[in-house]
Amino acid sequence: MLINIDINELVKNKLTADEFVLAELISEKNYEILNSYLDLYSREEYMAILDSLCKKRMIEGYSDHTDVKDITVRSIFTKILTKGDFFDELLQTFPSSVIRPDGTRDYLRTAPTKSRQKYATITKNKLVIHEHILECLQYEVALRRKEGKLSYMQRIPNWLATEGWKAYEDRIKEDLTTTTDLGYGNKLE
Repeated sequence: MLINIDINELVKNKLTADEFVLAELISEKNYEILNSYLDLYSREEYMAILDSLCKKRMIEGYSDHTDVKDITVRSIFTKILTKGDFFDELLQTFPSSVIRPDGTRDYLRTAPTKSRQKYATITKNKLVIHEHILECLQYEVALRRKEGKLSYMQRIPNWLATEGWKAYEDRIKEDLTTTTDLGYGNKLE
């Protein structure tokens, strides 16, 4: 079984990887793998992990003598795992058309069926991945509008195929960490 873990979500929700894995296995009711995973720990160790999940309000129905089959995950954790088809939201955010430098109008939302399938493959229908891509797209569109370069935006099938959002991941992080620029030679620190 393969479990993808978004480290940013772990940090945001103050979860360890072990806590996330246990909660996801509980939510999927995959008790065979869960019990194999718990065998890696002493009883005290895995009870400490479950206690921590309980204190963080990620699971309920747990006490010292509870069978793992009686534990359920709470909605706060299922939100982290939310899965679905998020392509429609991406499509609404993606510019519908642009005026190319030669003056012609070009429509960017082409091949929706192919694009939907590609997006489902990329996101694995996980909300966390979708939100990240959507944030990068919103940033790209805003930046292109600001710089007057929206006319160079790729069509959605090409943008997905080339993973266009990845070009903006570092820029978003950089914008969040840079100091305020007061002009040439002047920085506020």
